[in-house]
Amino acid sequence: MKQSRRIRILLTVPHLNRTQSPYKEMMAIARHLNREDFDLTICALRNGGHEETGPVLDRLGIPWFVSIFRARKTSLAECKVVYQGQKEIGRRGPFDIQHSLDFTSSPVEAIAARIRGRRYVYNQRNMNENGHPFFLRMKFRFSNRIVAIANHVHKFLLKERAPASKLVNIFNGIDLEQADLEFSRTASAPGNMILVLGQIEPRKRHEDIIKALPLILKRHPEMHLAIAGHVYHQAYLADLRLLVDELGLQDKVNFLGGRDDVPELMRQSKALVLCSESEGLPWVILEAMAARLPFVGSDISANREVVENERTGLLSPLGDPAGYAESIDRLMSNPGLAARLTSEARAMVERTFSAVVMVRQTEKMYREMMLIRRPDPVGAGLVAHRAK
Repeated sequence: MKQSRRIRILLTVPHLNRTQSPYKEMMAIARHLNREDFDLTICALRNGGHEETGPVLDRLGIPWFVSIFRARKTSLAECKVVYQGQKEIGRRGPFDIQHSLDFTSSPVEAIAARIRGRRYVYNQRNMNENGHPFFLRMKFRFSNRIVAIANHVHKFLLKERAPASKLVNIFNGIDLEQADLEFSRTASAPGNMILVLGQIEPRKRHEDIIKALPLILKRHPEMHLAIAGHVYHQAYLADLRLLVDELGLQDKVNFLGGRDDVPELMRQSKALVLCSESEGLPWVILEAMAARLPFVGSDISANREVVENERTGLLSPLGDPAGYAESIDRLMSNPGLAARLTSEARAMVERTFSAVVMVRQTEKMYREMMLIRRPDPVGAGLVAHRAK
């Protein structure tokens, strides 16, 4: 449907940090959203990354600002901060649609958007691992649309009683042109590194690849393991370090912390490994496929949506260090296998997980949402009654 004016979109994100999710989703929308039909404004919950990302958004002509659009603590003072943050959003508007890439189960943002008379949609990016089911269901209620980023996420949402009429499947898509540009700037050549990328928390099961390393070293003593990611669980990191010490791998395992040079790390690596027990739709796999880096991972539903075992990567049973070791050995011992897997993986990403396709599907959803009656701002009915 042709709009008489451009649709005004407020995209909310937890931060502007380029090394953490949902930066890639945000930048795909910023780069590829049709400017003739849509006006885009981005609001970040906190300042993280604004020094680097702000100028990029400025060059793209995308207005952005920082405002507290949901509470981070439960207190009267925090509610006051959120109220002031919502006033700032209102001052920057008006907006037709508020689209959240935030990853909390809190319904506060959805409720505030509806109170302010904005249609609201959010991306369900995970399996609510750190959220509360009751709050998630409240979020369902106050959302006009819910984006599932993968088929297994869609099934999870239905299980949690999300209304089927509100669900939209829009899979994550990688900006291949941008990814190729970043990889072209790297100067490294593949070394003897096995790479693990992702935040440090128990569901990522880093211990499995650490336990696999002694088996790998028996046939490939030159290999070493690099674990990069922000620490979300300090006690878990301490347990991993203890395991490394117990296995005598101090010289073979490096904990790199959060990094902003992922393309460089991938160029230095022989394989990317992801042993997680749960994921949404893992960006690191798409990045590895775009970079033609072989992938080894756990055989879980999230990984199977991206990886076809023996064709675009190698999957092993969850929690099976010996299986991961065998997969790494096959890649190291058979360069032809690694080349075939990476070639097929790159072609699959180009066909199925394109950022442009993701954004076009998002635009279609926005247009359909404009057919939903816009909620009246709270107090509007009272003002109209007094005016009579």
